[in-house]
Amino acid sequence: MEKKTVIALVVIAILILLGILIVPRFTGQAIKAVPKAQEILDDSDIEFKTQGDWEWTAYYDKYHRTGYRYVEKDGEGVGTWDPWNMPGEYEVYAWWPQGQREIDLEVASPEVKYEITHKDGIDEVIVNQKIDGAQWNYLGTYEDIETVKIYSSEQGTVFADAIKLVSTYYQI
Repeated sequence: MEKKTVIALVVIAILILLGILIVPRFTGQAIKAVPKAQEILDDSDIEFKTQGDWEWTAYYDKYHRTGYRYVEKDGEGVGTWDPWNMPGEYEVYAWWPQGQREIDLEVASPEVKYEITHKDGIDEVIVNQKIDGAQWNYLGTYEDIETVKIYSSEQGTVFADAIKLVSTYYQI
């Protein structure tokens, strides 16, 4: 055997032993998916860009990683996560901080628009950032994601903290 073939067989054997690669028995059934993988993109990552009146802070508790961005009610802005064209199907989740006092909840917008650009077009999802902060909030499942955008709102302050992309499968 050639050296490349031997190396490939050794790598496959190691992956099988580690449980990373599942080899189906020849039963005529389709190959099943392996466990889900995820990618978290924070507002501090290079994949996040802003246009407009966005500011950065770590004022509220329960934000993801290093703080978050926000644009106030009277401001304008678009924030864009660019996950470098993620091939495959992904569940998309958003995280925003949670205020600790009643006044914090009063400033948050009840209508925040996320826009997901994917293989089949563009979908808009409206969320209420007055509730469900400090947790992953499901936005939908999409194939071949290009960008996830968040827009300012005349209804209140918009918080951009992080998105999570969870693969629904691996292709073997």
